[in-house]
Amino acid sequence: MQIIKYADKTVHQTHDNALVDEYYMHNKLIDLCVVHINGRTPLKGKLVNSDFSCVCYVLNGSGFVCGNSISVGDAFNILAHEPYWFEGNFIMIMCGTPAFNPNQCQIID
Repeated sequence: MQIIKYADKTVHQTHDNALVDEYYMHNKLIDLCVVHINGRTPLKGKLVNSDFSCVCYVLNGSGFVCGNSISVGDAFNILAHEPYWFEGNFIMIMCGTPAFNPNQCQIID
């Protein structure tokens, strides 16, 4: 068992208007983070993950994922190689596989 305390999370700014609280596990098969969206992410274009699929759950606020309205309690899945973008003011949990590596995520037009 591994426990990551709130004080031990890694915080980083990614793709313009997203702030990520990353809870790094010693497990290459799964990942967990809390993502704070405040505006459009990315500012232009879309994101795509080359080798990472995730399930997302909206904890707070509302907005859009690829133009689809989302709000508290909604869940959605982003598959590897599927272009996506976020817009709004919300917080979500993302749990994915394999463990996230920033090199897996790129901005496309």
